[in-house]
Amino acid sequence: MKTITEVARSLGVSRQTLYNAIDKADNVDIESLTKGRRGKARLFDEESISIVKELLSKHCQSNVNEKQIDNGGIDNDIEEKQGKSEKKQIEDLRRDLAEAEERIKTLTAKLEQVEEDNRILIRTNATNAVTIQKLQERDQLKLADGAEDQRAGWIRRTLRRITGKGKDQKE
Repeated sequence: MKTITEVARSLGVSRQTLYNAIDKADNVDIESLTKGRRGKARLFDEESISIVKELLSKHCQSNVNEKQIDNGGIDNDIEEKQGKSEKKQIEDLRRDLAEAEERIKTLTAKLEQVEEDNRILIRTNATNAVTIQKLQERDQLKLADGAEDQRAGWIRRTLRRITGKGKDQKE
């Protein structure tokens, strides 16, 4: 058993639409379809629900026919407005697409610049690594030769020679 709200939701219409469909039916009323109550809510069984579905389909069909008769030229106006609305939507979508394509171009250019900068940094780092390696090799050779030790004391040796003090004096 379902309430009228649950039936309306399952059929995809409002409660008022169901009440209107039942009200317009000649041989059926809401009381005859109600099989029980839960508080103030009316409960419908499967048979009542199938009757409501039939009434709703007849009600919707009659509303469509009435609108077509009553509207006359209005249907054409609606179709024209819908056409204009669709054209406007298409124009909006095209404009959005053009903006998106422009944004993609901008981002692609930025990406290419970043990639180029990255390549430059990689080359610079490689060059720096080679330079560091060569400097380390040179320092290793100097230490092995002892050339660094000989140059380290040249100031001291020169001062001793000038002043005449130290081991370097011969007498």
